[in-house]
Amino acid sequence: MKKLIVTSVALVCLVFAQNAFAENPMNLSEEASGEAKGHNETGIEEFNQDNCPNAVLSWSIAAKKDPTHGEALYNLGLCYHKMSETDKATMYFKEAAKRAGDNSSILGSSLVNSYTSQD
Repeated sequence: MKKLIVTSVALVCLVFAQNAFAENPMNLSEEASGEAKGHNETGIEEFNQDNCPNAVLSWSIAAKKDPTHGEALYNLGLCYHKMSETDKATMYFKEAAKRAGDNSSILGSSLVNSYTSQD
């Protein structure tokens, strides 16, 4: 019985730790067009429903509609990371970092930093 309790507590802690360090998709900046924001929001909804292929489609459109900021590119990297497509995740995280400007959420992202430091 004691082993069962210890194992259960360990599993709960592991699940909590994984979720505590999970990163979430980002909203677009205030300067982004309404159309880009709409596609980005759709991507966030799809991502939250574990539908990364559709999220990728929406975020790709958002990135084309707003090519000057890094948030949609970050979101694409996040989705590819979730799908274990590391080459694509690396490409998008690197591009997001280049376009981040002063966005500390992108620049301080542990995922972005881990993917961009692989060179």
